[in-house]
Amino acid sequence: MLKQIEFSDKYGTYFCTHPTAYDVVESYARVNFPHYIKKGREDVKNIVIVGGYIGSEVQQYLNLYPNSQIFVFEPHPRHYEILERTYRNFSNVFTYKKAVSNKTGVQTFYDVSGEGQSSLKKYQGDIFGSSTKLVGDFQVETIRLDDVEEIKGKNIDYLQVDVQGGELLVLQGAGECLANVRSMMLECHTEDYIKLADKEPYKDQCYLQDLIKHFQETGTNIKCLYVGLDNHNGNGQGNSFWLNSNLI
Repeated sequence: MLKQIEFSDKYGTYFCTHPTAYDVVESYARVNFPHYIKKGREDVKNIVIVGGYIGSEVQQYLNLYPNSQIFVFEPHPRHYEILERTYRNFSNVFTYKKAVSNKTGVQTFYDVSGEGQSSLKKYQGDIFGSSTKLVGDFQVETIRLDDVEEIKGKNIDYLQVDVQGGELLVLQGAGECLANVRSMMLECHTEDYIKLADKEPYKDQCYLQDLIKHFQETGTNIKCLYVGLDNHNGNGQGNSFWLNSNLI
């Protein structure tokens, strides 16, 4: 069990109190999710990463789970170029130059000055005082996870979603896929912020309560186990670890 945790009645789950809990929870889940889904590390087969950036975490997964296949989605052309070049010769890593959303097609993607902070959701934090800026936008191909042929019908041991406020879009396009997902890490945002710029940095972004509500309304048995926020900066942003008890 994760250390330094307190139960939140508001959200019905445990929050890590460590100053950098967003890193603590993310690292804990990455290393320990096999325990929760009752698998050994050699038995982990499929990992999906949505919002792969330049693939920094892919090698960590390969080291931890040598028999796994890893499917990575990253729409930003500059980041995807590095991702694809790094892993093009890996037979068990599959990269996609696409944004994952609730529809397959083309959507506007908003480019942000902070590395790895671009999103299908329009950045607006600079309007409220953030030093991070919206620097432009362009069109990207989008795909629903339910439409990805390579993962259809596969049992997914771990799904990682880091898409800057667009997490609900990913879930909305993954109704069938989620039935086969055993555990997941979702970036999340709460109203526990200090600066106005952190209230809603991405226009119409989703919040932790929206993620919880989505799983409740869709009748899935996916529950949030732990949440880790950036308690040091108090921006309300963090990561959350989820488990699908239907598959355990």
